[in-house]
Amino acid sequence: MTLAGPPKPLGTSGHHIALMLSQHGVTLRAVAFGGGDWSDEIAAVAGPLDVAFRPVINNYRGRQSVELHLVDWRPTGDIYPPNQ
Repeated sequence: MTLAGPPKPLGTSGHHIALMLSQHGVTLRAVAFGGGDWSDEIAAVAGPLDVAFRPVINNYRGRQSVELHLVDWRPTGDIYPPNQ
């Protein structure tokens, strides 16, 4: 996926972030609860991202939309040693 805009803090604490992710012409909102410390790192990635997420139907003010709850991420192509 690619970042379709800079991450934005959610709430007053900045402990959570929202971001827009795109793939194959589709852009979806993603939320990283407890991922506020990822904001600068994600924004610095120039290329695609690999993401792990939970798909969720968000109900807000009577509207339903698909939203991704981001669990983890890495720049595409980064391979980390096992158990790290």
